[in-house]
Amino acid sequence: PQLKDELEIEIYLESGGHRPDELKKVIEYIDYVSMDFKLPSSSETGDLWDKHLEFLRISLNAKKSVWVKIVITKNTLLEEIIKSVELIKAINNQNKKIEVFLQPVTEINNIFPPSEKVLLKIQAELLKIYPYVRAVPQVHKLIGQR
Repeated sequence: PQLKDELEIEIYLESGGHRPDELKKVIEYIDYVSMDFKLPSSSETGDLWDKHLEFLRISLNAKKSVWVKIVITKNTLLEEIIKSVELIKAINNQNKKIEVFLQPVTEINNIFPPSEKVLLKIQAELLKIYPYVRAVPQVHKLIGQR
């Protein structure tokens, strides 16, 4: 609140979409919301669909600019990615453009990204359902940052 009042700057929040209770505490101070979807097959977090939906509702009801990032591993199930995009499309009743960014995981601890070909095939499938899906690498990794 102090930053928002004193500096009059726009605030960007990047957060896991499985934290709607925490979002409620700060949403009035946020201008942009970058939400991470946690998929069961790639993040080993279990079923978080209801929490993701609540997170999106809070953000949209507060009239914030929102986009979603989905980290994709070699083991991510296409059905889960499709379910995510269908959920976003369904809640997008305010005609706001919620962009979805597919981001291949950076290889770590025996967790591997999909091939470029697979990632682009996933994107092509999703574009049949929802027009705002982009495949984006982790640029900081490409330029040697951690």
